[in-house]
Amino acid sequence: MYIHDGQCIWCGRKAPTATFSTIPHILPKSLGGTETCVDVCDDCNHYFGTPAKGLPSIDVVLREIFESYRLFGTNYYEEHNPPKKFTFFHYNHEKKRLKLKDPFREATITSQFKRGLFELFLQKYHAATFDGNDQRWDWVRSYARYGTEIIPIEPHVYYAFNNIVFHPSDENMNIVPMSDKLIEDALKYGVFHFFLMGQNFYLEVLPHLFQQYGKEYLQNEAKTMLLHAKGDECIFEFTRIRQIDPFMTRFRE
Repeated sequence: MYIHDGQCIWCGRKAPTATFSTIPHILPKSLGGTETCVDVCDDCNHYFGTPAKGLPSIDVVLREIFESYRLFGTNYYEEHNPPKKFTFFHYNHEKKRLKLKDPFREATITSQFKRGLFELFLQKYHAATFDGNDQRWDWVRSYARYGTEIIPIEPHVYYAFNNIVFHPSDENMNIVPMSDKLIEDALKYGVFHFFLMGQNFYLEVLPHLFQQYGKEYLQNEAKTMLLHAKGDECIFEFTRIRQIDPFMTRFRE
């Protein structure tokens, strides 16, 4: 039983109405995740890993995007490595082009990816604090678990675009960071800095604080997180998955 409070951080149900017998990995196991959470009921745990209502699995979308970063952020050449097969994308190595496979829509993949980032945030936060059921996280909870059915306007998600990428050490490659400083900033500015596999994202986790302090926070982050090389480095809100360049085509032009 993977229980601390006995109340699911996603749907709010409690034992024994909800069961907690399956392992809730914070990062999908298929992506190498070994950290686990508590208070994620079996139904919600199953939901994130399963296609639903015509939508692709949130965890599979997370796996494909971050697996792309991991593969193409290193020296990946098809003449030395077998081509990687993706569920949602076709990558033409010769032309260095990314194409979404039919019948998938980029808007859908983008939305599922963003929801996945919020999923990882709340599960890691709860694992660190056991405070994931606090009502302040209702916005995060509703968007990650139910999408735009409940939250008609998607939360803001920003990406730090760099032309130089520093990869974390092997032992930290599949770890979602969570520290006192990251939590303090989230509670002060409404923004959570999400770093995984060498990529930096910023999630709007508390909208009322983000509206007041989010812009200032991101401006300060730009001073330290952007590695100036070509001059086009920036932190921006992305609306399409291609904008965050998961196949790292900027290094192959």
